[in-house]
Amino acid sequence: MLNVRRLSIVLLGLVLLVAGVAMTTETAAADSKIDIQGLVYIDKNLNGVWDVGEEGYGGEYQWVESEEVWRYVGATLTIITPAYDEFTDESAPYRAAGEDEVSMCTYQDLLVNDEINPNPVRPCFGTWGFPRLPIDMWVTVKLTAPEGYYITSDSTQTILTGTDTGWIDFGIAPIAE
Repeated sequence: MLNVRRLSIVLLGLVLLVAGVAMTTETAAADSKIDIQGLVYIDKNLNGVWDVGEEGYGGEYQWVESEEVWRYVGATLTIITPAYDEFTDESAPYRAAGEDEVSMCTYQDLLVNDEINPNPVRPCFGTWGFPRLPIDMWVTVKLTAPEGYYITSDSTQTILTGTDTGWIDFGIAPIAE
């Protein structure tokens, strides 16, 4: 009887151990996902790099026939990944800040305490994103310039997702008339 009890305790311990390992693996898999995001901005100085003060391009207010609705139509981005094939997104239009996002759409200086600020606050107008991609996946993002604009930065950017994944920005400027 004592041996059966010991065996039951050992088996219960093994079940709990296996369940703990499975949950840790699942949590690690969930933590190994990353969002890619970026900004389509109006490149005032035509240098192909987003500078503090350059506004985002969220699109023009247009009638969208296929959706039968008026809405902002942003710049078109094509995101190509091996896992999800091809996905199309648009740079985002204006949205009101929530209660906890008071300064969401402000700008910060590039310098903070005489050090370069690695994450200046970007305008929310013109942002885009694709959530929950696996780490160490090659992703290609291609911008198609909206009508009346041309691209001032690389139009296609390929990155390896991971801890160093930063913003993927695209500069555009109006075509001179």
